[in-house]
Amino acid sequence: EKSGHIAAQYGPSTANILMGDLNMTPDSAAIAFLLGKRKYKGTSGNFEDLYDREDPYTFNAMGHERKRIDFILVSGAVQALKTKVMAKQRQKLRSQPSQTTSSSDHWPVMTILCKGQC
Repeated sequence: EKSGHIAAQYGPSTANILMGDLNMTPDSAAIAFLLGKRKYKGTSGNFEDLYDREDPYTFNAMGHERKRIDFILVSGAVQALKTKVMAKQRQKLRSQPSQTTSSSDHWPVMTILCKGQC
């Protein structure tokens, strides 16, 4: 519900960024709302979903499962130049003898943004 209010209040000249571990998959109702694909009480979000189209999975459950539950969503005066899940870098670190455990069951997600036209 807040997403629609953010868009209405700040408009297209403001860069709005919502990111983090949302614990929802891309097909969830809440993500559909944020992306403007579903309405709630007559409003919806207008965010764009930035994700790595080559390898979109961000959650690995320590090797037991792969799914995408971490998001970088943007709207307004911001564009993405590149978005990448850093899974290969994490795998490289894990292969080193000194790295026997991982600090997270999520792969890091990196994006390069620019404000306005790129």
